[in-house]
This record gives sequence, structure tokens and C-alpha cells, in this order.
Amino acid sequence: MTSTETKFRKHFKKVHPFAYLKKIPDFKIMGNLAVVGLPDYLSIEEGRTIWYEVKSVKGNILALRHFTDGQLQEFPKMIEAGAIIFVYVFTKSKGCKTVRFEKIMEQKTIKFS
Repeated sequence: MTSTETKFRKHFKKVHPFAYLKKIPDFKIMGNLAVVGLPDYLSIEEGRTIWYEVKSVKGNILALRHFTDGQLQEFPKMIEAGAIIFVYVFTKSKGCKTVRFEKIMEQKTIKFS
């Protein structure tokens, strides 16, 4: 687990003390099928399921290039099926920010000011 993920877990538990939070393995092989592209964490709170992807960026810009090909394929499918995906972004200059993945898809680049 990266230091950014540790910071995310601490922040998440402070803000959502009663939520269930589960780390999703980065890469898993099931039989002959490789399962890739899921967000880093699954959370459940008060009956709502929310996915979180954790990213660390140099500077203060988050772009689609920061996501893997698997994520760029799977996240839109998940959202189309009704999933909520937040991206927790840690920047050295702006601290931690949270943005919905749909916004990143729409704008291609998010600048944190």
C-alpha cells in the first residue's frame, strides 16, 4: 500500500467513521481471465456503495493520462451501470482533493487551484 493510500484511508475513516471500506487488489487473475481496471477501494455507508480511486500527481493537474487503459475502459462501463466513482487526488502543492470521475471524463484535465 502506498503512502498516498495510507493518507486516503486515514482521511476516509475520519470523515466516514462508520463506513465499510475494502481495498480492491490491483491485479487479480481468475482462471484464464485477468481482472483489471477496478477502482482502488469500495465503500459502503448507509446503504450507498461508492468506489474510490486514489492518485498522486506531481503539480496540481489531474488528467486522463493518469489512469490505466483498464481503468479508462472499465470506469465508464461502471458509471453507465449506476456506479459512483470518486478520485481522491493527493497533490504536493494543494493537498488532497476529491473529484468525480465523470468530471475528469468531461473535461479531460482538472486543475486544482
